[in-house]
Amino acid sequence: MWGPMRSLLPFSFFALPCAAPTTVRVAGSSTVFPVVNAWAEAMNLSSEEIRIAGGGSSAGARRVCLPRDDPEHVDIGDMSREWKNSEALLLDDAYTWECVGSKNRVTQIEVGVDGLAVVVGKNTIAHDCLTSPEVGGLTLAMLHWIYSNWTNDQLADYGLNMASVIHNDDGDNVKEWSDISSQCDEVPINAYGPGSDSGTFDFFAETALCKDCLAGKPGYRREDFNWCPDNDQHALEHASALKTYMANGRPPNCYMASESDYQLVQWLTADPGGISYFGYAYYSIFAGELSTVRIASDRFLGVQETADAKVEPSTYTITDGSYSVFKRKLYVNVDNTAWDYVHPFLAFGFSSPGQALVSSVGYIRTNVARLAKMRARIAERGNDEADYVSIKPDTCPLGTELSAVPYVNQFGNPKTSYNCTLCPLGKFKFLDTPTPCTSCEGGKYTDVVGQTACQRCQVGFEAVDGLFCRACQPGFYKKETAAASCSPCSAGSFSNQSAQSDCLYCPPGHFSLQGSTTCAPCPINEMASFPGTTQCAQCGEGFFTTQEASTSCSRCGSGRYRSNESACLQCPGRMTTQYLAATTISDCVCPEGTVFNGDGRPGAGACENCMEGLDCILGSDLRNYESFLVGSDKELTFPRLIPGYISYPSEPTQVYKCGKNSHCPGGVPGTCARGRIGLACARCQAGQKFGVDHCKDCEPFDLLSFVASSIVTGCALPMFYYFMNSPMTAKASTILSTTMAFGMTLTLLQTIGLVGLVSLDWPSYMQPLMDFVSIFMLDLESLNFDCLGFSSAVRYCISVACWPGALLWLVACSVVSQLGPRRFRFAVAKLLSTIGQVFQIGFTIMSKTALMPFMCFSHPNGKSSVLRFTDVICWEGGEHSTMAVFGGLMTAIMAMFWAILLWAVLQAPRRSTQGDAFFLQATRFLFFRFRGDYWWYGAWFILRGPLLSLPVVVFTDVPAMQLLTMTAVLMVYMVIQLVAWPWKTPLINVADGAMSMMMILLLFIGSAFLDRLRDGEMQTYSVLAMGVLGMLYSVAFVLLCLVGLAFISRSAMGSKDELSILTLGKPPSNSMLMNALDAFCLSFGQADRKFLEHTIDELSAYDRRKLAAVLTTLAPYFDEGRMHLAHQLSVSTTSYNGPRKSLARMSTSTSTLLELEETKQKAEMLAVAGREEPRVEEPVPLIEPRSLEPPPTQAGDQISLQVLSTYV
Repeated sequence: MWGPMRSLLPFSFFALPCAAPTTVRVAGSSTVFPVVNAWAEAMNLSSEEIRIAGGGSSAGARRVCLPRDDPEHVDIGDMSREWKNSEALLLDDAYTWECVGSKNRVTQIEVGVDGLAVVVGKNTIAHDCLTSPEVGGLTLAMLHWIYSNWTNDQLADYGLNMASVIHNDDGDNVKEWSDISSQCDEVPINAYGPGSDSGTFDFFAETALCKDCLAGKPGYRREDFNWCPDNDQHALEHASALKTYMANGRPPNCYMASESDYQLVQWLTADPGGISYFGYAYYSIFAGELSTVRIASDRFLGVQETADAKVEPSTYTITDGSYSVFKRKLYVNVDNTAWDYVHPFLAFGFSSPGQALVSSVGYIRTNVARLAKMRARIAERGNDEADYVSIKPDTCPLGTELSAVPYVNQFGNPKTSYNCTLCPLGKFKFLDTPTPCTSCEGGKYTDVVGQTACQRCQVGFEAVDGLFCRACQPGFYKKETAAASCSPCSAGSFSNQSAQSDCLYCPPGHFSLQGSTTCAPCPINEMASFPGTTQCAQCGEGFFTTQEASTSCSRCGSGRYRSNESACLQCPGRMTTQYLAATTISDCVCPEGTVFNGDGRPGAGACENCMEGLDCILGSDLRNYESFLVGSDKELTFPRLIPGYISYPSEPTQVYKCGKNSHCPGGVPGTCARGRIGLACARCQAGQKFGVDHCKDCEPFDLLSFVASSIVTGCALPMFYYFMNSPMTAKASTILSTTMAFGMTLTLLQTIGLVGLVSLDWPSYMQPLMDFVSIFMLDLESLNFDCLGFSSAVRYCISVACWPGALLWLVACSVVSQLGPRRFRFAVAKLLSTIGQVFQIGFTIMSKTALMPFMCFSHPNGKSSVLRFTDVICWEGGEHSTMAVFGGLMTAIMAMFWAILLWAVLQAPRRSTQGDAFFLQATRFLFFRFRGDYWWYGAWFILRGPLLSLPVVVFTDVPAMQLLTMTAVLMVYMVIQLVAWPWKTPLINVADGAMSMMMILLLFIGSAFLDRLRDGEMQTYSVLAMGVLGMLYSVAFVLLCLVGLAFISRSAMGSKDELSILTLGKPPSNSMLMNALDAFCLSFGQADRKFLEHTIDELSAYDRRKLAAVLTTLAPYFDEGRMHLAHQLSVSTTSYNGPRKSLARMSTSTSTLLELEETKQKAEMLAVAGREEPRVEEPVPLIEPRSLEPPPTQAGDQISLQVLSTYV
């Protein structure tokens, strides 16, 4: 079909002038091969006229560059890529290349444009995966992963996002289609493609892989394709059954190469997991068997995350450039010596029919502009004037620089020659790069050409134009050799010589300007604190100096000020300043602890001492308070009340002290705790009671505690009568033991309550423990009595009236009892004893209550208030007068009661000797708790409450003296108690002594709270106080436990059968004492009087007292009348009914009614006295019965103590 076209050819291989026919030899790229082959077929050229071979782009470049006499040399080298620098050098016309080795010159002509297609076998697993909606193609990053021999970690280091590239990687280190997506089958990805000589291979590798890594450039990790072993490559090339080999023999993933594109097609169609690449034109031939893959240009992300479009190769996408990722140009490279016989061939190829053939084989023909240029090159038949490009040398020796010298070459074309010349003076170059020499920096010089470095001038010298060094002038310096030039001395330094390496700093107190040779001193009231000062600083207002060259300004001292004066001025009067360095007289204020009192006129007013209760901080001024009252917004400084004090807006300096700190929060005058009213915030409003820190409304049941207490007290008093006068044993009853322990507990709690009267700042968490005892002090506030809203005087009078009311109630109950059965009727003697016991239990409370109106503490303003009723001003008004009258009456009653006790103590020995049963029964409350030889201790013991209350009266404003006096009282009582050991029960003696000791400790610790303590000290003393209070309450708890034990054991107080814990050990038994007495009587009977006198004379004072105590204890039992009476009555020790039962067993000599009544009274007297007779059914007389006669009158005083000891 191309035969007729021969006539159209302008030249024919058969009509070459002056030469025999020559064979055109073509070799190279298999991609360009179809074009060249189509041209040859169209021209109907025989094998003698043209020979076309493949081999790849690298083979085409190599063979066209071979020497022309080499049999493998070709005239045209086909290439589907650009030349490499290692293959040829591009000349200055940009299309003539000179081969590196042979110096052959070739002309590069662009044939057309082709796209590289990535393909898989149609209907294979790879095809299904890549055409699925979830995948839909590949990115360059995914191709990189498929073809590279790098590991996943290495790819990640290069920048690939492996989590994006292989979404579904199973980690088995086998590249599988399922690693890309879970929608793909788990089949290995097998790579195919051209060999390394192919231009297609080079183009694909440089595009998909790391170009610099493939080239092995320094600094890059070497990368290559994952080549299959040679034996596996050979096995595949010679396999007869491809599908069987692909399924069983092919190693997974590795790269199988072939220079035959057709062979690659065969392999792909046989391998369900295969993927390859070659020219799009060749793909189009086998489009029925292969499928192209859409490609996105993203080099780092996978196909699912990339934002780049996935483009399928086609004629249109390659032409319009949208498929740019694998778009490439195709070239033929003509040996310039072969133009005479290859010209007709190429002239046809770039004619219109030839270009049509380019399109017919599937490539894109060259555009019109490029085609015109190519035709011009063909017509030119090689550019003989192509010259070397004047290339700058890559390096110039050290100390030389690149010089560009223009010249005209042999063809008359202007050119530039590049040479390396020595660096001139003042310049240097230390690199071997083709760059100009560098001028020496300031401070450096060179005095020889061709230097690699400049020399530095020494310190104190500077370089001049980089040629020589000169010395720095005075006022200048050069500290470092690297400095460019001498610098003027900075302000604050100087230099007075030449060639100096540094300037000297001006000393403190001096200054200098820049470039100075000397320093000047600072004038007065100016200073320079540091060396090197550039300018002296003015002393600011409030600062001064006294001489020139000062290094610092002194502050005007406290109480002094300065503005523009030459010296500081003193503030007037007692005034000081709030800070040092005050500037004006307006900065003068009153010092801390004082307050300014004046009318605002200049010079009027002065600083006055701050009154107690006011916090006069520095600068306090009463004038500011007046401004505060009218609503000034300024932060004004005036005396503020400290917590626990109050004053009123009309008289802010008239300060009252509140009862408790919680009543008065302090601050602005007139501020009480919420709800509190009255003078010194003394009470809550009617219907309210005081809580933790404010008054709160009373609830309906709040008065229940007061009402209930009144009812309980009313019921308890007659019960107390029967309790105190119930049947008892011969020595002491269980009930009396209980009363003694309970009374001791109340005494302890009441004593703690008296300590609470002392004005101490106990820690807040201790206050509940101190307030707890207020219940036992009959404090009406603890019973919510405040809810009734009575005034302080009324509340006090009610508390005073409680005691007479209680006694009158007892008398009334006695009168009412006379109307009842005989056994419930009150006896006069027992009633008196009950009244005395009530007085005795409440004596401490009564003393506190009676003395309360006289416990007047002073306010800072000179007035004084009652301690517990701070709204009652002492000795002013009717309220205090009323309270004083009631308090005086109660004091008189107490004095009268104690006088009666003193009379009873004095009468007791005689009355007990006379057997006055009424007297002993009426005074039993006074004597039953104590041993007989200390019968008087009750009258002494009861004075402890008043003695502890008196210090609060006498030293109300001096807590230290209160503590000292209370401590002295407790110590006196403790010493007397420890010496006397007066209580019948030994454990009560120990408890009494322990309580006194712990009370003394509590007072000692309380003294620490008189002063303001640091946090650590406060915590230490608080812990100690809590510990002592805990021990005191523990003693109270132990005593209450003894009450329970007494009810359980029901043994007489002080008897041999009493619990060992109460007697501090088990007392000796009867048999032991009898044996000891028998032995003593036997020895005593054998001794003469002289020996006895000698023995007694040798006894120590302590032993003499012990002997007297023994004789005192035994004497009453061996009294003649007493033993006769015991023989007659045989008094039982089990109950009060004992004497009545024994009456049936008395001798007939006492059977008359008169004798029975007399015997009954005496038996009751003995029972009251607490005597314990032997527990026998029948009396066993100790001596012969005698008539019962009283002892002689003159001896009554001598034995009265012994008788009382036995009775009580």
